[in-house]
Amino acid sequence: MIGDLGDLDDLELEVNSWVLYVFFLMATLILYITMLNLLIAIISDSFGEVKKAEKRTKIWEKWNIITEIDIMLDKIEPKKKYLMYIYNERHEKEFTENEEEHQKWTHLHDVIEKNQKINEENQKKNDEYFRLISNEIKIIEENQKKSVDYLKNMFTEMKDIINKKQ
Repeated sequence: MIGDLGDLDDLELEVNSWVLYVFFLMATLILYITMLNLLIAIISDSFGEVKKAEKRTKIWEKWNIITEIDIMLDKIEPKKKYLMYIYNERHEKEFTENEEEHQKWTHLHDVIEKNQKINEENQKKNDEYFRLISNEIKIIEENQKKSVDYLKNMFTEMKDIINKKQ
């Protein structure tokens, strides 16, 4: 009866037609309310799951931002891994008072500087190699493009010759 909207007049029942229409409208209204309630329940459930994951997602996004900044800083200045450099003058004075320790620290400082220079030279070499390889790749791509164009032209010419013979 609910799905048969147009044939209510054709039914020959002993029930008055207005009673039939009232029951039909009540059934339709109850169905709409039930379906709307189901939709609201589904949306509320999804919203609840999103709210549960909100705190975890915020922490995850903050961690991603921190790691991206760390990676960018490492690319800008690979030698410096930290945002701040802490220096304590009092300890420096104590080390200079003890000559043997001072020599050890001086030697260590010299070794670190030497390694930094070697790293800088290696970075320059790597940059130069990267530039050379990039140029070679560009040349190869250009030659490949020229070869493809040449083959296309040859194919077109052969196609024209075949069409003329026919």
